[in-house]
Amino acid sequence: MKNPYVVSVCLLVGWVLSSAGVRAQESGIWSEIWNYKVNSDPSTVTLIGVSPSVKGKVDVPEEIDSMLVTAIGEFAFQDAPVVSVTLPNTVTTIDASAFDECTNLKSIVLPEDLTSLPANVFRDCSALTGVEIPLGVIHIGDHAFHGCSRLSSIDIPENVTTLGDGVFEDCKGLKEITIGDGVTDVGINLLKGCRSLKRVTIGQSISALENAFFADCSRLKEITLSDGITDLHQETFKNCSSLTSIDLPASLTAIGKDAFFGCSRLVSIRVPAAVTGVGENVFEGCLRLKEVEFLSHFSELPAGLFKGCSQLRSVTGMDGVTVIGDSAFEGSGIRNFDFTKVKSIGDAAFKNCSSLTSVSLPNVTSMGDGVFQECKKLERFTLTSNQLTGMGARAFKGCNALQTVNLGSPLARIQTSAFQDCLRLKVLTIPESVTDVEVFAFAGCRRLQVVDLPEAVTNLGEFAYQQCTSLAVISGGECLTSMGEGAFRGCLQLPNPIFPEKVTELSDSVYYGCRAFRSIEIPAGVTRIGPNAFYGCSRVIVLEVPDSVTAIGENAFGKCRKVALYDIPDDFNTPDELTRIGLAHLAQMADPLEVSVMGALNDPHDLSAADESEGEEAAFLPRHATSIIESVPALGMRLMPGLRAGDFRRPALTVSGPSGDVRVIDVADAPGGPWREWQRVVLGEDGHAELVPDQGAKMRFYRAREE
Repeated sequence: MKNPYVVSVCLLVGWVLSSAGVRAQESGIWSEIWNYKVNSDPSTVTLIGVSPSVKGKVDVPEEIDSMLVTAIGEFAFQDAPVVSVTLPNTVTTIDASAFDECTNLKSIVLPEDLTSLPANVFRDCSALTGVEIPLGVIHIGDHAFHGCSRLSSIDIPENVTTLGDGVFEDCKGLKEITIGDGVTDVGINLLKGCRSLKRVTIGQSISALENAFFADCSRLKEITLSDGITDLHQETFKNCSSLTSIDLPASLTAIGKDAFFGCSRLVSIRVPAAVTGVGENVFEGCLRLKEVEFLSHFSELPAGLFKGCSQLRSVTGMDGVTVIGDSAFEGSGIRNFDFTKVKSIGDAAFKNCSSLTSVSLPNVTSMGDGVFQECKKLERFTLTSNQLTGMGARAFKGCNALQTVNLGSPLARIQTSAFQDCLRLKVLTIPESVTDVEVFAFAGCRRLQVVDLPEAVTNLGEFAYQQCTSLAVISGGECLTSMGEGAFRGCLQLPNPIFPEKVTELSDSVYYGCRAFRSIEIPAGVTRIGPNAFYGCSRVIVLEVPDSVTAIGENAFGKCRKVALYDIPDDFNTPDELTRIGLAHLAQMADPLEVSVMGALNDPHDLSAADESEGEEAAFLPRHATSIIESVPALGMRLMPGLRAGDFRRPALTVSGPSGDVRVIDVADAPGGPWREWQRVVLGEDGHAELVPDQGAKMRFYRAREE
């Protein structure tokens, strides 16, 4: 038995196909290979389709079934495999897309009385090599010849008045075109992508070249524009990479955005006096552009105007400019610019201008971010404007040659990365008005030697002076209330840390790697020392941490392995805590109550100490310290393993005389900073030595015998 469901489905499909066939027949009448419909005038017909068997050379008849063929309908020949077509003179109308995608069509004869070529009529007829447009045609619609990649030349008759959008877009083989004087209206993208186009004649009646008129015509070398043209709209000549010169007509009044973008072989250009405005990025990417002359006087330069014009040397007519837009000269070869009247400069306006050597800003009131960033040859900058309060982030970042900076403006801030990586900058005077030195402001200024912080400065941002490896002097900063993470990280030559009175917390890594420090004496009032605060301060010998400190971060003193004289709060003076904060070598400290006298004090090979002193302060040497580096009568002490006698002009500690004899030895001349604070060395009655400071407090230390 047959499955009833299968039978039903078959019947349904048959009904659908039958219905479709009826509708197809209703859409036209077939006469042999032609499908047509009768017009309102029953003596005429419109050809609306052809049989799949139609191919090769085709001559459309004047009559079908004794009726005149007067029109070719929409999509009539779409995708038909025809090679050549001749239309009879009885045809007066061709509808849109009539020959769309006839990829084998090489030639066509159009009727004499045709008045219009509609939209997409020959779109993507990629084999079409030529078309003679009848003299009666007055309109060519949008994309009429779009994608006709083998069309090599075409003439637009005088009677044509309008050309739609993209009429010849992507006609990649089009080499020559003449646009008649009758054309007055032209759409966008007219010749866009005609990459073989070399010669163009434009009629006298066109007043504006619309958007992307010649965009991507990569072989167009020269063109003459008629005197009547007033506007070049956006992207007119974009990426015309072979264009070497162009004479802009005196009638021109406006140049649109990206008009000459990517014209990489354009060498020079003169902008007529009538031009009152230019769009953004007009000359961006014109890699060989060297000279530009503006006959008009602009007050505002738009964003990206000369961006990437790496060979640009001279721009005249800029003396009236007051506003410079974002990236206006970014990456250009401009060598100098008259900033006399400039009030505003946008982001990255002169970024990476590798030939700019000197800048003076007398009247500027605002600067964006990165204005002069990466200007590798900029040596001098002078700011005398009395209205500028901020130079923007990254203002001079990466200006490797910058040496002279005069900031005469009432700046409120030195902004983020303002002078970062200015490798040759040695001295910079910060204006008294500055209150904030922001993140990375001077980071990487490896030759900066002196920093003078005005009284108004209250904040140093994170890594503000990181890797200023030549920084040796910091003055001022009394009003600082905060120093950000890594503020002086890697300042290798800085001899001493600064501890402003109002700073109660030492941030993470604030003095990380400052290896010139010999002592760290943190003042009372500091409550917190952040992680890695003094990590890698490898030459520190003396460390004093006040009882006000209640928190010390991980590795705050990591790799400070020469610390020998130290005083820290009891909470941190345990083996575990010493290890956690980076002073593991002190965790092996001898307990003074358990040390006995190992020998006479004047024995150069066996020194130790015993008993507690009654000093107010106490510091200890690690048990494994080597003791003797000089012989009697001038005994010297090596404070930590690896310290050479030559590290001091005289021994750090000298004693003489028999045990128990008290001697006062001057050590004021010893280098290293902290030693100058100790006025005398006394030899105690019990045989231990003590350093006595001005105020009379004692710091006891021990020396282990040589092992």
